[in-house]
Amino acid sequence: MWKLRLFFGALLVISFIVLALFLAPFNLGNFVDRDSNPIRDDRPNDKGFLENNSGLSGFVDTNTQEKNNLESGSNEVSSNNCYKKRISYSLQNFIVQEECNLFTDGNCVDKTVECSMIAFNFDDSIGGDFDVSIRVFEKGLSSENYLQEAFDTSLISSMSSQNFSETFNIQGLDAGKNLDCAFSTVSVPKIEVCS
Repeated sequence: MWKLRLFFGALLVISFIVLALFLAPFNLGNFVDRDSNPIRDDRPNDKGFLENNSGLSGFVDTNTQEKNNLESGSNEVSSNNCYKKRISYSLQNFIVQEECNLFTDGNCVDKTVECSMIAFNFDDSIGGDFDVSIRVFEKGLSSENYLQEAFDTSLISSMSSQNFSETFNIQGLDAGKNLDCAFSTVSVPKIEVCS
């Protein structure tokens, strides 16, 4: 009898672990700035970029922001008690690569910075254009003080992912700084929800 209890107890523990691993991407913070990938519950600044001077980054999942989005008017209200909300998605796998192209007197004066990440569309029925902003800024400072910014748009089908990557050339004194990247979704597909 004790073997049967042990078996069911182990089965229950494994079930909780599998459930927690499945639900983890859907319970995350909102905008990112890269480096490692811990789960975050930060909130974006007034321009929509997540910042953390520790250099940590995380994932994007609009499910945690829907109440705030509805209150701020980013969801479109339609008739019959329906509204449009952003589909569930995440930004993951952040990579920042810096390479100095030219040194003068021991200082880097020309640097290439490549910022990349993957956007995942978790919706099982809606695909569409994802518009993303990518910024390069000095690590430890706000991404509001960015050196360069680029925008990219890509069509991501339902239950699919797409890599977003941008290469920046930084010259002068800024090339000698330790740089970082910030990623933000400008727009994502929406789905109509009726209550």
